[in-house]
Amino acid sequence: MNKFKQFSKYYISILGLIVFIIIVVNYIVDPYQQYRKASFYTFLVKGERYINPGLIKHYEYDSLLVGTSMVANFKSSDIEKKLGFNKVLKVPTFGGNLCEQMDTIEFAQKYKKINNILFGLDLYSFSGFNIPTEIKEDFPNFLYDDSILNDSRYLLNTRVFSRSLKSITKRYDANKVSQQLDNLYEWQSEYNNMFDGGNNAKANYLSQINRYKSFKYYYRFEVLKSNFNKYLLPLIKKNKDIKFYFFYPPYSILYYKLMQKSGYLNEYIKFKSYVFSVTKSYKNVKLYDFQSEEKVTCNLGNYKDVTHYHQKINLWMLDKMANDDYLVSKDNIDKITNEFYKQVQTYSILAN
Repeated sequence: MNKFKQFSKYYISILGLIVFIIIVVNYIVDPYQQYRKASFYTFLVKGERYINPGLIKHYEYDSLLVGTSMVANFKSSDIEKKLGFNKVLKVPTFGGNLCEQMDTIEFAQKYKKINNILFGLDLYSFSGFNIPTEIKEDFPNFLYDDSILNDSRYLLNTRVFSRSLKSITKRYDANKVSQQLDNLYEWQSEYNNMFDGGNNAKANYLSQINRYKSFKYYYRFEVLKSNFNKYLLPLIKKNKDIKFYFFYPPYSILYYKLMQKSGYLNEYIKFKSYVFSVTKSYKNVKLYDFQSEEKVTCNLGNYKDVTHYHQKINLWMLDKMANDDYLVSKDNIDKITNEFYKQVQTYSILAN
């Protein structure tokens, strides 16, 4: 019995030491910059949901770039130069939905006065896959509040500890940090070889046909409309001092064909018309639609799959927004809608 007690004390002591080490290392290194800016290492750029709150707390900005992976290849410096923003912080969430995007924006508003938001209106974000962050497993809610009561979920986190150990091997480099903030979360360099003239996009299309047929329920007009009204519209109403630059990302024509075959293309068109009908009365809102530009969407060489476009398209969109090209208005919305619908209907995959 004495040996068991002795072993138990030894085990508890070792366990306590391990816990203590994890807490101390995570606090000192603070790899996701929850308590302070990284000063003795160059922070790692991977896991935007964990990185964003630390950047929001401790870095300078007065404008935000919000959206999914569809916005990740924008450069902050390009946005500032083309659209006249002062200081942009990129806070996308890959595969993100409206709940995540709204939580991120509201969290940023606690720390800075936001003057401008460039926001990619990704269809997926409004779909029935929109899940509140409190029940979304991969969204770290405990990082998006000011409470110290749940800091144990950060300090005692083995994922954070692993990040701490990796971080301290990266010597601090101010120039690299500046470059990282400008190119934050860009994926172009990683997937550059997948822009192979459209072969990957076509292969992705063929592999997704049966899968997309099961999505019709999630993309019904009433679902899209409900999520817009519940999450995005209140943000617009409450923040008339913020200039919103909304845009519809130019997916490839193959994605619209998937929508057509799956039975929710008309639901999406109806939703886009609804969004314009609601936002057109707000002077602080601009809505751009790049989805009917066939020189972009029908050139499959611009895409690595059915939705993700080359970084050059990001810069092209900024150039167009700077001149208010592709800005949706009461004078052109019918033309934009009709051209879009006609392109999808007439495009032949076999012929391209």
